[in-house]
Amino acid sequence: MYKSLNKIMPFNKTLLIVIILIILSGIPAGAQSFQLNSVTDLIKVFEDGYKLPRLYDTVHVFGIRNEIVSGQCVISAGTDLTGVTADVSSLTDPVSGKVLSDNLIKWNFVGSVPLKENAKNQRTKDLVRLAPGLFPDYLMQDKIIELKSNSYKSIWLTFTIPGNAIPGKYYGKVTVTSDRGEQKLPVLLTVYPFDLPDERHLNVTLWYDTRNFSRFHGIDDPYSEAWYEMLGKYAKNMTDHRQNGFSVPINTIKILRKINGGYEFDFTRFDTIANVFWDTGKMDFLETGNGLTRFGEGGTVLSTEVLFNDLQVTDSETGEETMITGKDILPFLLPAFEKHLEQRGWLDRTFIHVKDEPNLANSEAWREMSDFFHKYAPGIKRIDALATSHVIDKIEIAVPKLDKISPQFDVFKKFQNIMGLEVWFYTVGIYQTNGYPNKTIDVPLMDNRILHWINNQYDLNGFLHWGWNHWTENPYEDIGMHIGDAWHVYPAEDGIINSLRWEQMRNGIQDYEYFRMLENRVRELMDSLDIDHFRFDPSQRGKEISSSVVRSFGNYNHDPEIFYETKRKIIRELIELHNSPKLFVQTTPAENSYVVNREVVEVFGFVEPDSEVWVNSRKTKVSSKGIFLMRTEAGEKDLEVRAKSSGGEIIVTRHFNIIE
Repeated sequence: MYKSLNKIMPFNKTLLIVIILIILSGIPAGAQSFQLNSVTDLIKVFEDGYKLPRLYDTVHVFGIRNEIVSGQCVISAGTDLTGVTADVSSLTDPVSGKVLSDNLIKWNFVGSVPLKENAKNQRTKDLVRLAPGLFPDYLMQDKIIELKSNSYKSIWLTFTIPGNAIPGKYYGKVTVTSDRGEQKLPVLLTVYPFDLPDERHLNVTLWYDTRNFSRFHGIDDPYSEAWYEMLGKYAKNMTDHRQNGFSVPINTIKILRKINGGYEFDFTRFDTIANVFWDTGKMDFLETGNGLTRFGEGGTVLSTEVLFNDLQVTDSETGEETMITGKDILPFLLPAFEKHLEQRGWLDRTFIHVKDEPNLANSEAWREMSDFFHKYAPGIKRIDALATSHVIDKIEIAVPKLDKISPQFDVFKKFQNIMGLEVWFYTVGIYQTNGYPNKTIDVPLMDNRILHWINNQYDLNGFLHWGWNHWTENPYEDIGMHIGDAWHVYPAEDGIINSLRWEQMRNGIQDYEYFRMLENRVRELMDSLDIDHFRFDPSQRGKEISSSVVRSFGNYNHDPEIFYETKRKIIRELIELHNSPKLFVQTTPAENSYVVNREVVEVFGFVEPDSEVWVNSRKTKVSSKGIFLMRTEAGEKDLEVRAKSSGGEIIVTRHFNIIE
């Protein structure tokens, strides 16, 4: 047998070569020189192909009306390429014939920045890669580039789903061309029949800096027309990413000493800056007050004092400027400021900082200073980032650091429930304990999105971050001591450039709204059936779903497929709650809880009246309002609830982790 094979091998080799030449002759040159594939948008693509994400043959994205969704594809260069560019077609739904025009789709090559060393507070296992290296982080303005052989380049896709989009499946393609040919990649965008609300239900603020307007934007004259125009671009970018809070420096209020020794205040500049942001129509609150106080000797960590800063005062007659302690000025400034805010209609939307980041050592001094502020401006809510819970009875909006709220959550939750305290949280890259989601460029991109799933999971009302654009002299070459955490956008002469982290943060804030939509739908059904709200928790189902991703403050899942499947689950349940029999199921304990085998589980919920309900195949009574209740036992099989009405039938399941 082997001899006969050897005799015919020369013929087979010749035939094989001919076949290969015929096949290759029909393949475009570009197919041999580069490939184009889709990858998840939740993982960064390194230019050397390090831990390249799983490759797909189609860009699959989904969303709802008014949502902005991200996609990502990657060029794998097999040889040197020049003139590399891309184009994204319009998207068409073949069923309805509706078209989403290509001006609703943006694409950008992803640029990388050099990182010399990793954040020292992070464990190696929490990093996406060890430094040194090039880390992808910003959306390039360049539309034509060159690629070296054996390199990889990501293309970031941004789809804006309009409010009038017809639900359906929209098809199109991404085309990449180069001097060596072109490649095409199918795109499928699924639009579901819901609307992302324009209203923001999560308070989000990132602090901006205007001191680099001259260096990066060529604007040398502060408060000029060009200066305010650039500030307007900042404001628009923030609201485009669903940021709904902004800051105005309190030193923009001009303090005038009158001839008789009293004081008057000119709020013109303060108001002009504020109106740049209010005029977007999408800002909900204003922050101010930073800089009025400082910690004493030893700084934030060691000081036991909170001191007044000096404020600049102008003599109204001579124009002479002097510095006077805030202790003497604030008893006049704070009540005048409160009155001015009330006149402008801004009082209930303005928050004032006492002194950020008090800790246990200086908590007593901070409490005294907070009382001082509240004495002279009782109508202005106080807000501060906190490193201790020992001050939360002296503040209206507490913003603990993520690694501080985790071990002290019960304390914050108590004040939230009993005293109506608003609880947000903040992160600060290199000064945060490892093991929690973070924002440096060397941790998973997905962290920026998970943060706002944490907001949902723990009923935290907002998020604060100090670094929107605190750039180094050249942020494209020097990522700074904060490993990128000091900024979410990059500078351009005519404005700003978005980072991947900023894009995913917006996506996470949109995800938060999905949970609110599910909660609101449950409330609507309860109201329609006249069901007492104390009997059910409309927010529990969203938390059960998100627990597949966020298990605790420091325990979360980085698998993109699980993440997106979880988001799709929210959509499926929204659809089910709009269709007969509109079954809602709640359990005690909640789904995904750890329970002992055969532990009692209380199953209760509601459904359209006149429906029938079975729990684990046992029929249960349904009240005239549609309420049902049953006790059952947890076991190896998932709990199953089936409901049937004249309009339809549905089965839902609940999973429990069984402890043997």
